[in-house]
Amino acid sequence: MGFLIHGPMCHYWIEFIEKYLAFNGAWWNFLPKMVADQTIWSFFLNSAYTTITMGLQQMPVKSILKEIKESWFTVLSAGWKLWPAVHCITFSPLISADLKLLFVDVIQVVWVVVLSTVLSKDKEEQRIECMIAEEADLIVQNPSLSYPEAIDMLIAEQLDQEVPLNSQHLETLPQSN
Repeated sequence: MGFLIHGPMCHYWIEFIEKYLAFNGAWWNFLPKMVADQTIWSFFLNSAYTTITMGLQQMPVKSILKEIKESWFTVLSAGWKLWPAVHCITFSPLISADLKLLFVDVIQVVWVVVLSTVLSKDKEEQRIECMIAEEADLIVQNPSLSYPEAIDMLIAEQLDQEVPLNSQHLETLPQSN
């Protein structure tokens, strides 16, 4: 997808802003380029990404449009934590025109790795919080269970196995129908 769609579109975008936002080589021309990239172009790319991703999941057009409408600013502003600084370099004379897209793509790979790592940690933290809540519920429902026994039961549930319990604990456990 990146090779066939993203790469060529970004190539022509960079050519467009280099041509029409150059302001005769003014030292400050990176600013309007950065603003255009981080508003117009980012909105377009984020919307296209959402449309393609959800479209491949066979989501209805109405759902795709709703997602874009609800998340466009959050997604756009998240990128503002990195991309303006990157584009101060991208759109400056420090990077030659033929290497600008390569420079952006290298940074983009790093950005995706960082985002994936953060999202993965968030999911792991949510899973741990859920497990702790389940432990607390199990102990409250079964006060005769010790903490290690409650943990063993929860782990067994995760693994779909039964944990051998002492006979004294069997009467306090909820019966499944």
